[in-house]
Amino acid sequence: MALENINYAAMLADMKAKRAALDSSISALETALASGALGQPSDPSFVAENGGASGSIGPMDLPSGALLGKSVPVAIKLYLEATKRKQSPQEIATAIRELGVESTSSNFNTIVATTLKRLRISGDVLRFKDGWGLSGWAPPSLRNSLESSRTEKAAKKKRKASAKRKKDFKVAGGSVPNKPGPKPESKPAGMEAQLEAHFAAHPNQEITCQSVADALGLKIQTVNFVCGKLAYKGKLEKIATGKYRALKPQPMQKAG
Repeated sequence: MALENINYAAMLADMKAKRAALDSSISALETALASGALGQPSDPSFVAENGGASGSIGPMDLPSGALLGKSVPVAIKLYLEATKRKQSPQEIATAIRELGVESTSSNFNTIVATTLKRLRISGDVLRFKDGWGLSGWAPPSLRNSLESSRTEKAAKKKRKASAKRKKDFKVAGGSVPNKPGPKPESKPAGMEAQLEAHFAAHPNQEITCQSVADALGLKIQTVNFVCGKLAYKGKLEKIATGKYRALKPQPMQKAG
């Protein structure tokens, strides 16, 4: 084969993908061996079940109680590495419970689903179209594609939540369209008029914004804002202690 016909870029990408998958498999297997979950290489049963120390280890059945005492994240990674099969959160939850993972939660499936999402953020697992699996199972191009999809969905969800907060804020600020029907005649002309009337009914008294809010059934933030506005207009006097009082009307001076 002529050298110019060899696609070295594709060859290099394929080799890196295989190396990443092998590194992930080696790391998970080393963790399992170190914890004793899969037995020891010197045990006859281990050698017999896994094809010898130098053999290629494929999918294996974990023994009963193999994941006893393991945390949910560790158990998930060990289980996926042992089975080498993409699975749903429900399948993973059922399997690791049967293999010894203990939990007092009444909804263990939710715990597993949440843990899988955290492991995806840390780069340990991926959500494939046909289930969850270790990130090392996917070539770099696929990993990047799945990660971009996840990031885009998260950003879309964040934008949607932000838009909802802005909408709720506008509604709370009184920008809701007026409903049809006559307005009650006793309704104050506005918030400023309400507060002016309240202070006028308590002349020469230093009143806190909290007491005004309690008396009128308003939010303290709203009262603080309107009181400041009225003080700026010269209709209220702000006391050094943070209280307000009504200003006395200034007498008109006679023309000289």
